[in-house]
Amino acid sequence: MFAAGTLATAHAAGDHTGPRFYAPTISTGSVLPATKVAIDDARPTILIRYLGYSCSHCVRQIAYLNRHAEQLRTHGIRVIAFSEDDEETCRRMIEREGFDTNVLSVVSDPDNSMARRFGALRTDGDSTLDLHVAIVVSKGKVVLSVYSNEPYMDVQRLINAAAEPVVANEDGTINYLLSYLNGSPVTVNIIAGPDDGIREPVDLDFNRSIISANDLWVVTSEGNGHAIALVHNAGTPQQVVRRKKDSRASHFMWRTQAIAMATNGTFGTAENGEPGDQDYQYLFMGPTLWSSDTAIFASKYQNDNGYLASHLDMLHQSPYGLGIAHDHDNVYWVSDSYYKDITRYDYQDPHEVGGTDHRDGIIRRYSDVKLTAVERGRPAHMAMDRNNDLLYFIDPGTARVLRLHTNTGTVKGQLQPPPESEEALQEFSEVTGAVIDTVVTSGLQEPVGIDVRYNRMIVGDRKTGLVHIYDISTLPASKLGTVDTKATELLGITLGPDDHIWFVDRGASTVGRLETALRDRISPVAAVDTYNAVDTVWFDYHNATTSQKTISVRARLSADSTPWTIESPSNATTLTIDAESTARIPVVVARSEAAAPVVDLMVTASDATAFTSDFLRAKATLVSSGLRRVVINDGTTEGFDITEAVALTDRTGYVSIDGDIFVRVADDLDSLQTTLWFSGSFGDINTTDDAIISSLLKRGIEIFMAADDPLILRTDLTNSIGFFESFGASFVGADAPGFGDDGRRLFSGVPNDPVTGELGTMDCQLPALYHHRGDVIVPNVKLRAKGTGSASMLVRDGGTITGAVRYQRNQDYRTIMLGINPARIMSPSQRTDLLDKGLAWLEAFAPVPDTTTPTSVAETGQQKAGFVLKPGINPFSENTHVRVSSSLSNDIPATVGLYTVGGQRVAALFEGAIPAEGIDLTIEGSTLAAGTYFVIVRTAHDVSHVTLVKR
Repeated sequence: MFAAGTLATAHAAGDHTGPRFYAPTISTGSVLPATKVAIDDARPTILIRYLGYSCSHCVRQIAYLNRHAEQLRTHGIRVIAFSEDDEETCRRMIEREGFDTNVLSVVSDPDNSMARRFGALRTDGDSTLDLHVAIVVSKGKVVLSVYSNEPYMDVQRLINAAAEPVVANEDGTINYLLSYLNGSPVTVNIIAGPDDGIREPVDLDFNRSIISANDLWVVTSEGNGHAIALVHNAGTPQQVVRRKKDSRASHFMWRTQAIAMATNGTFGTAENGEPGDQDYQYLFMGPTLWSSDTAIFASKYQNDNGYLASHLDMLHQSPYGLGIAHDHDNVYWVSDSYYKDITRYDYQDPHEVGGTDHRDGIIRRYSDVKLTAVERGRPAHMAMDRNNDLLYFIDPGTARVLRLHTNTGTVKGQLQPPPESEEALQEFSEVTGAVIDTVVTSGLQEPVGIDVRYNRMIVGDRKTGLVHIYDISTLPASKLGTVDTKATELLGITLGPDDHIWFVDRGASTVGRLETALRDRISPVAAVDTYNAVDTVWFDYHNATTSQKTISVRARLSADSTPWTIESPSNATTLTIDAESTARIPVVVARSEAAAPVVDLMVTASDATAFTSDFLRAKATLVSSGLRRVVINDGTTEGFDITEAVALTDRTGYVSIDGDIFVRVADDLDSLQTTLWFSGSFGDINTTDDAIISSLLKRGIEIFMAADDPLILRTDLTNSIGFFESFGASFVGADAPGFGDDGRRLFSGVPNDPVTGELGTMDCQLPALYHHRGDVIVPNVKLRAKGTGSASMLVRDGGTITGAVRYQRNQDYRTIMLGINPARIMSPSQRTDLLDKGLAWLEAFAPVPDTTTPTSVAETGQQKAGFVLKPGINPFSENTHVRVSSSLSNDIPATVGLYTVGGQRVAALFEGAIPAEGIDLTIEGSTLAAGTYFVIVRTAHDVSHVTLVKR
C-alpha cells in the first residue's frame, strides 16, 4: 500500500508522455458537416480519419474494429475510414487485411478535403498538426469525438457509443425467474472454481458492452490488492478463464468490495480502506474507474513508472466502500460505511489511462441516507433501475433493502474534503431532501448481493445461502420465493444476459449459475474445428417445451462472405422439432483459396410461427485445415502485438490464432510446419499447452518459443527438465534484478550464429512492477544450451548468461527458445531482425507434410511417446471412454487427468503404472459442460494426450 501523502503527491497532475488529445473541431451534440461520403442518419456510423496504409498503428485500429464486424452488423453500425491514400491503395488494404465490406468502407480523400472539413489538419503556432480523428454519429448527431496525435485505440468505447444498450426481454426475465419457483429441479452449475484461479471471490458482473456481452468479470481476493478473473464466453463451450491484476492494484483495487460494469466500455470498483488485519486506517480511498477493454485493463502501462498503471480515474470521498452501481455515462453510485451514506460520482471525461487529473470530478453526497455499518469485509451491494431512476441498496446493519429516487433532492451547499483525502474537484456538494423508500424490512438475515431487472429484484443472503426473489411493482416488495445456491459464503449475485441467477461463493472459491430446463438452446457440435474447401458444420437445437415447435434457421459468416458461400441454409430454413427433443442442423459451407484462414460461422434460430426478435444464437469458429505457418498468441492480454511484429518481418504466410483456439485444433492441422508460440509475460504455459507443445515437437513441427515468466512458471509442472531439454536447453533461473539494479540488460548476438551473428548489442529493459502473480518484477529467463546440436544465441556478462537457445537435433527437428519477451527489446529494428532470422532458420528445415497419412490424434492415437490414447465416441454427448496403452516399463508411474482448454483439471482418471495390456477410462459426460477437453497422461519424463469434444 502507498502512504496517503505519497499517493496524493502522485495523483497531482503532471507531465506524461503518451497520446495527446486536442479540442474537437466537431464536438459532441453537433451535426456532422456535409462530406463526399453520404451518412445515413438512421444508421449509427463510426468515422475514422487515419494517416494511410503505411501507418501500421492506424491499420491496427481499423483491424480491431473489423474484428467485431459481426456485432457491428447485428447492431446496424457502419464504419467509414478515410485517408489521403489513393483508391488503389484503399482497395489493396481492404483485400490484404480481409476487411468486411458489408460493415467497413475505406475511402480515398486524396486532397484532404474531408480531413480539413473535420479539423484534422490545423495549425498550432508555427506547426501544422496532422491529427487522427474518431467520430461517432447516432441519430444524426455526434455522440463522441476524439482528436489525437495517435490512433484512438479504445475501440470498445467507440462501438458502445454507436450502439443502443443491449436489454433483456422482459417476459423472458420474469418467466425464467418464476421457473426457479415452480417446483422444477434447480441445478447449481459451477462455472469456475479454484482450478480456474478463482480465489475467495467477492462480486461479479457481466460486461455490458455489445462486443463482450457474455464475458463475466469476477473480483477475486489477492495479496497487495484484488484481481479480476475474466470468464470469457461464460457458461458456453468456448469458455476460458483468465486472471488479470493491475500493477497498481495495491491502491486502485485495494480490498475491492464490489464491481459494476457500464454500458460505455468502462467499469467501476468500490474499494475499502477499513483498518484490520494489522492494516492501518486508510482514508485516501474511493471508487476507481477502469476500461473494460482487456487491451487496456491490467495491460497498459504495467511497466511504466511515469503512469499509474491502467486505471482511468479515481475519486477519494468514500473510503470504506461497500457497494457500487452504474447509472449512465461515467456516473456511479457508491455506498460507504465510513460516512454511512450514499454518494454520487460523476467522472465526466476521465483523464488518460494511468493519469492523475481528477479536476473535472463531480461528487454529491446524499446525507439523508443513513447506513448502519457491520463488520469489516461484509459488502452491501447496490443495483440501479436505469429506466426509472431508482437505486436499490442494502443497509447491512438493519438487514433491509431501500431505494433512492435519484432524480430527487436539492443541492444544499459545497463540502470540503478532509485533509487525508484532499483533492481538486469541479464540485463536491451535499444533497438533501431526496425521496427514500423502504422496499424490504424483514425476512433477510445478512443480505449482501442484489440485482434488479424490470419489476423483479433478487437479494442474496450470506447467512443462509438463499436468493430471495421479489416482485417490486408495488411497495413493500412482495416476496415470491427463494432458491438455494448451496453456497458456503454467498456474496455477489447478478442476473446474466441469459436471465439466469449467477453468484460467487467466497467460502468455496467458486462461481455458480442456477439452472432449470425451461429454455430452448442451440449450440455447435464442435465450437472450434478445422474445415476443408467444402464442409458441413453441425449445430444442435434443443426444444425444451412440451409441444412441437417449428423454427427458422439462418446462417452467416463473420467476415466478408465473398470468398465463402453458405450452401445450406442459404437464407432461411424451417425445421420442425418434437417436444423435449433435439434436432441436428447441417450448415454446408464452401471457401475459396482467398478465404480468411480463421472465420466465425454464426447461426440464429427463432420461432417460425411467431413474429419475434427473440433469437437464439450460436457460433462455431472454423480454422483452415491447410495452415502451414502459425503465430500462436497466448499473450492476448499484453499491450504488445506479436501479430504486427511478425508482419514487419520478411516472413510470409503466417496466420495468427489465439492460443485458446489453437489448442483445440492443433491435432488436426496436418499441414502445419512452423510455429511461433508467444506467451510473452502474461500468458500461461498450462498443462494443456504443455501437452500440445510436446505433441507438436513429436510430429517434427518447428517451434519458436518466446516467453519470460510463463517459462519460469512452467517449472511448477512435472517433467520440467524434459520440457526444456526438448528445446535443447536447461533452465538456470530467473534473471531478477538485485538491489539498486535498474533492470537494464545488454545482450549480444553470437558471432557466426545464423540468427544473431549480425545482431550486435541488444538493449532489453526489465519492467519494475507488481506483477499479477504477486512478484515485484517480470524477469527474463536464464538458460543454458544443453546437448549436441544446441547453441546459445543471445548472451550477456561475457557469455556467462544465456537468454536464448536454438536447437537442431536432426534434419527434421529445429527449435528456438527465447527467454525474453520480445516486447522488452528496446530497438524495434533489432526485434524485427531477431524474429525474421529466427523464423527463417526454422523454415529452412520445416517438415514436408504427408497428406496421405492422417496425423490427427483423435483418429490415430498418440503413437510416438510410449503411450497410445484412443477415444471411443468422439464427439460425445453422454459418456465416452479412452483406451490408454503403453510400451514403457510396467513400473513407471503415470497420472491421467481430464483437462480443459485453460489447463484446469476437472477429473483425476488414473494414477499408477499402466499395464502392458492397457486400461479403459470412462469419461462421464453428464457432469461436463459442452466444450473441448483433453485426456492427458504424464510421467516424470513424458506427456501425451488425446482431444475430446463434449456436445
